[in-house]
Amino acid sequence: RTVLNCKDPVVRIETTIQNKMGETIPVRMSTAALVDEEARLIGGLEAFQDISQLKALEREKANLMSMFAHDMKSPLIAIQGFVLRLLAHTTDMDDEKREKYLEIIKREAGKLDHLISDFLEFSRLQTGKLNLNLSTTSLDQELLELFEAYHPKASQSGIELKLENRESLPLIEADAARLRRVLTNLLDNAFKFTVGEGTVTILTQQTNHEVSIKIIDEGKGIDAEDLHSVFEPFQRGRAAEETGGIGLGLAVVKTIVEAHGGRVFVESELGKGSAFTVILPKTKNEQEL
Repeated sequence: RTVLNCKDPVVRIETTIQNKMGETIPVRMSTAALVDEEARLIGGLEAFQDISQLKALEREKANLMSMFAHDMKSPLIAIQGFVLRLLAHTTDMDDEKREKYLEIIKREAGKLDHLISDFLEFSRLQTGKLNLNLSTTSLDQELLELFEAYHPKASQSGIELKLENRESLPLIEADAARLRRVLTNLLDNAFKFTVGEGTVTILTQQTNHEVSIKIIDEGKGIDAEDLHSVFEPFQRGRAAEETGGIGLGLAVVKTIVEAHGGRVFVESELGKGSAFTVILPKTKNEQEL
C-alpha cells in the first residue's frame, strides 16, 4: 500500500508493530514495488528489520549528552561565580580569601577536565580508535608519583593514604599515560566515596605471571545489586547518585585494562567500603625469571 500510494520503486520508513506477545517493537520497513514485464505495478514486497537495539542506543546517546551537559554545568557555574567575585573585589579582597577562591576555581576546573577526559576517552574506545602507545613502564615509579600527587589531597580531605608496596615490582610493557588514567580514576572514586576520615590503601602483589594493584577504601561500598554492572557505561549505582558523574570512569578503566591483556574486578559490601583490583600481565622476560 505504501508503494501504491507513493508510487516510488522503494520506500523505507520507521514504524512500530506488535508481536504475538503484544509487545510494541520499533521496526524499519522497506517496501519495494513488484511490476510485470510491461512495468505495470502489480503489488509490493515488504521487509521488516527489528531496530530495538538501535533505538536503545539512540536513547542512551541522548541520555549521555544530557548527563554530560548537566555535569559540566555545575563546575562551570562555580568557576564563573568565583571569578566574578574576584573581579568585583580586586582591590578590597584580602589575600587569604583570594587564595581560597582560587583553590575552589582550581578544584572545579579539575573536575571539569576529568569529566571531559572521560568523555573523550570513552568516545575513542567506542569508535575503536584506542591505540596503545606501549613502552617499558616502571610500576614502582608510577605508583610512587601517584602517591605523592594524591597525598596533599588526602591530607586536605582528612583521609589517610597508604602505599603498601612490599617488594619491587617488575617493568612491564604498558601505555603509561593510559595506565595512569586507570589508577587516577580508581583513586578518585575511592576519595569520592570515603566520607569523613578514613583510609585509602594502594596494595600491590605479584605472581610469576601477573602483577596486581588493589585500591581499597573505607567508603560507602556498593550495593550487591549494582556489583555486576559497575563497569558498564552510564551505570552509577545507588551510592553514586548523590555524587554526580555520568558513569564512564569505570567503563574506561575496564576497557584500558583489557586492552593491556589484563582484567579488573571489584569486591564490596554496602557500608564497608570497596576494593578494586587491576591485574596486569608481566612481560615475557619477567615471566621467565
